[in-house]
Amino acid sequence: MPELTPRLGIKKPIGTENATRQSFNENWDIVDQNVETITGAQSKANQAETNAKTYVDEKALLKSGGIVTGDVTLEHGALLKSKDSNGIIKPLAYISTGDANVFGNANGVTYIYGNDLIYSNGTTPNKIWHQGNQGHGSLLNADLLDQKHADDFQNSIAPTSSFEDPNTTTKSLIITDHVNVPHKVNINYWYIQTLFYSQKAGNRSQMAIPYSAIEPTMFVRYCYQGVWSSWKEIGGGGVKTVQRGITEIANSTKLATAYISVVDPSKTMVNLLGFTFTGTSSSSAFSGAPHIRLNGNNQVIIERGADQAQTWVSWEVIEYA
Repeated sequence: MPELTPRLGIKKPIGTENATRQSFNENWDIVDQNVETITGAQSKANQAETNAKTYVDEKALLKSGGIVTGDVTLEHGALLKSKDSNGIIKPLAYISTGDANVFGNANGVTYIYGNDLIYSNGTTPNKIWHQGNQGHGSLLNADLLDQKHADDFQNSIAPTSSFEDPNTTTKSLIITDHVNVPHKVNINYWYIQTLFYSQKAGNRSQMAIPYSAIEPTMFVRYCYQGVWSSWKEIGGGGVKTVQRGITEIANSTKLATAYISVVDPSKTMVNLLGFTFTGTSSSSAFSGAPHIRLNGNNQVIIERGADQAQTWVSWEVIEYA
């Protein structure tokens, strides 16, 4: 029985066997089945090249072009370097012994340490930015425009209603029911607009408008050298009530009283609309012409200058808001 080669299994007759045509042909069939063609060999070589390129793109750093999509980790103390225009290799970044993120070299580095951004010329560190630069009052605050904070500009939308004190507010517009707002019946919350001069804590003026006014009105006041004036109502809300009547002054008396609904005397005007006499000449009627006045908060006093016959007086009482 012939021996077989270890890789392809080609038959090798032993010394006592005859080589037959059949065994010869079987060996050629084995060779034909296992030996690659030129085309097949080229195809496998091409695929191997493609697989190698894919591996380099995904797993290795390219010397020129390409994009690194994964993390690049350096050992502690190792430097990321680059050549300058003269071909001199210089460090770009590294982690210092104090675990600071350093950019540059010993001749001039910028590094992040904690919350600070620092530049050093190799001997003296100088803070470029620190945590104190953030927020209101810092010159690096993103809210600043030409060194002005957003609060320095007029705002047409008041913040949510609060108990903010109009005496100490630094906002241009608030809505509040603090004790220092104007006091008016049926009005609790007020829009307070503050006009500042030079600085927020200096001289300033305020206007107060009701949040939900039963009657339209406005108050103003000012602060001078730290002292606030009292609120002063301006304009009012127009006419609040009008009461009219005709009152008789009886014969042989000079006085009559008409009772009205309660009014605020400080905001009320009384007008004489007209009068008539009976049985009196025009000259004596003129000398005894009546006049009227408000008495308290619910009486109109009608009085004439001389005793006459019956007199009818037409009057009106106007109360302003």
